[in-house]
Amino acid sequence: MELNFSIGCATSQPGERLTAVARRANLLMYENKRAKDAAAVGQ
Repeated sequence: MELNFSIGCATSQPGERLTAVARRANLLMYENKRAKDAAAVGQ
């Protein structure tokens, strides 16, 4: 059984809401995951 997990961190910009920080971090994490998956398929 293979287990994978991702973890990240983000810092807020002045005045940025926590929900916006979490959304931005989540989008970037999944963007990175898709790029890694695409690179693995291309090998």
